[in-house]
Amino acid sequence: MTDDYQQSSEWAQQHRESLTTRHTHEDVLTDREFELLLEACGSLPEPKDLQTRFVCLAAGRLGLRAGEISHFHAEWLDWDRMLLRIPQHEPCECGYCRRQATQETTHNEDLTHEEAMEARWHPKTVASARSIFCIGHPAIYQSSYRLIRQLLNAAHNQHSKKECSDKSRLFERRR
Repeated sequence: MTDDYQQSSEWAQQHRESLTTRHTHEDVLTDREFELLLEACGSLPEPKDLQTRFVCLAAGRLGLRAGEISHFHAEWLDWDRMLLRIPQHEPCECGYCRRQATQETTHNEDLTHEEAMEARWHPKTVASARSIFCIGHPAIYQSSYRLIRQLLNAAHNQHSKKECSDKSRLFERRR
């Protein structure tokens, strides 16, 4: 009988622990772990290295959510003020937004797909439309912000080079 009682007591304890609310701050990486993560991003081949470093810095240092990162536009950055502004609405045609609009229209007969698409993209909550200041934060945030700027500039340059090569190929085909 004592073995049964001990087993049920252990189970009850595990069950109580599983019901305990976890907080995200319990899962935060240490500064060293974060630096190791960034180093690992740098070992990936281009352009994946820049993309993964941007995602890690945007989420880990600036606190952006996944949806904010995936819908990020360089226009959200105010370089002079060292400010990142997440808008309340940003027109979007990505696959995720199209799926969300389709889902909304299936649950609301009065809503057309075009109307649902016009409402896309928006942050998770109203309070998520915010400005993130990097001035006045510890130096690590400012250096992360500078690195994000470098990464975006490099990504922009890569994109521009690709556009130029695509245009030159089109021009050559027309000759």
